[in-house]
Amino acid sequence: MTNTYTIQNMIKDIKELRGKTVSIFGQPTQLDNEVNELLVDIVEIIEEFEEYESDISISQLDEFYEVGILKELKSDNSYNWASNVSNDFNFHIYENVENGKILVEFKVHRYGDVRGNYTNSVVLEFDSEYDFLEILAEGRKTVYLEINDDEYMVDITATHDMMEIYNEEGEYITELYASDIGELENELKEFLS
Repeated sequence: MTNTYTIQNMIKDIKELRGKTVSIFGQPTQLDNEVNELLVDIVEIIEEFEEYESDISISQLDEFYEVGILKELKSDNSYNWASNVSNDFNFHIYENVENGKILVEFKVHRYGDVRGNYTNSVVLEFDSEYDFLEILAEGRKTVYLEINDDEYMVDITATHDMMEIYNEEGEYITELYASDIGELENELKEFLS
């Protein structure tokens, strides 16, 4: 059975929404055209999953689960962690009891209420649960701030709500939370004072 919805479709879906005007709770709302500089772009994470895309369809996954070939290990949503990622995502991790392979049903929130409006799901296949979680954990970016002639490195990850701050020598300073760069600069100035 050929999957009709692929990772490429998911990437296209998310990219095409950027800058669009959509209806959220009945109100016209323009989505951001660019990813906030304090967020990891979900598209970059999805692209890392491309080599793990499975030939198994969602309906086959459901069938395997119903007949006991798959055992559910874990389910979660990045919304629960207040992740620093452009779009929240939802996943279910299953173990194939026959061959030990890990199958992951993965989908991305498009916009609006996080309880709904997700892309279609794709199925990913890994040798271990760790391989999947490692790709999520590697979803990161670095932003640099200059305060009082000193440069600070901000490490932002898709799996953590806080941002780790390091000085020019690479020494850990603190963790902070902010929704935009101006707020982060103010938080860091306050911390350093």
